[in-house]
Amino acid sequence: MTYLLLKLLWRLLFWGIIALGSVFGLILLFNLLMPFITATYLAKKTGFETRVERLSIDPFSQLLQLEKATLHNPIQQFDDTDFLRINQIQIRANPSGLTSKERIEIDEVIVDLEQVAYVKNQKEQTNVASFIASFQSRQEPTNDQPERKKRPFLIHHFTFRLHTLKIADYTYSKPNLLHFDVAIERQFKNVTAVDQIMKPLEKDLLPYGLATVVKDLFHTLSDPATYKEALINTPKSILEKTGETAIERLQAVGSGVKTTLDFFQKE
Repeated sequence: MTYLLLKLLWRLLFWGIIALGSVFGLILLFNLLMPFITATYLAKKTGFETRVERLSIDPFSQLLQLEKATLHNPIQQFDDTDFLRINQIQIRANPSGLTSKERIEIDEVIVDLEQVAYVKNQKEQTNVASFIASFQSRQEPTNDQPERKKRPFLIHHFTFRLHTLKIADYTYSKPNLLHFDVAIERQFKNVTAVDQIMKPLEKDLLPYGLATVVKDLFHTLSDPATYKEALINTPKSILEKTGETAIERLQAVGSGVKTTLDFFQKE
């Protein structure tokens, strides 16, 4: 009996290791694919070339982290391609806080922007306005499908950093180029409305004449609807391949567990 029990424990341990390895493998596969998926979606949606070096989710530390991302202006519209350089965006939240029907609750958010560039072309079109307009083109809800009310949210701790501002005006024969080392850093606690963040930032940006512009950009980037379509419009072949891999791994684990239980019953 002792021998059979040890044999059972060994088989359960073996398939437990296989199951754990499968979970880690799926997380790794997901993290490898997400930078490409996100960059492809944003480029297709906005027309702004996007590069993401790293985008990862760690379910154990409950951390979503984006690092070293850049967005470039469409070269057909703007002479200067600089738009947005992101050092990092971190979101730490308990899954139960994100899925609550009453209120979205997030433990910590860090937004660290290396540079925001405000570019105006010869037709007086701006890159910020073009970027925002690409998201505002979403189909409006019909009478049969009324617009859903936004759920209230709570962010316990929010950190915002902006290192440099660039202003490039090409409406004149000689471009007007300005660079500012703004070094803005703000800490916020118990945030329940975007205006709690924007009002102090507007004061920081007022000397550069970009308070309203950055406010509109921030509202667009902080709107969950901005990212809602990302997974829906993910390239089908990538999702299919990921799904097939997941199913194959789960089937292998299930088969191993069944074999172990059958063996124990026969013995």
